[in-house]
Amino acid sequence: MSTIFIVNGEEKALEMRGKNGIDWSADFIATGEQNWKCDDDGRYIVSQEDFEWWKNMIAEWQHMESVVAEYND
Repeated sequence: MSTIFIVNGEEKALEMRGKNGIDWSADFIATGEQNWKCDDDGRYIVSQEDFEWWKNMIAEWQHMESVVAEYND
């Protein structure tokens, strides 16, 4: 299940899947949460800048994971 955000009134989602296929984006994002507000459905209400930061952070983490996996093979 992806982590859902509201950015400028638009719903957007981020996923971060491990080798086992499980999405752990909510766990990853919760470690750095900045007291964001949530709506009644539990979606984070954030700025475009915050959303893009997390989108880039997840992409970098996934790249690192693939480099480590390649190195270990």
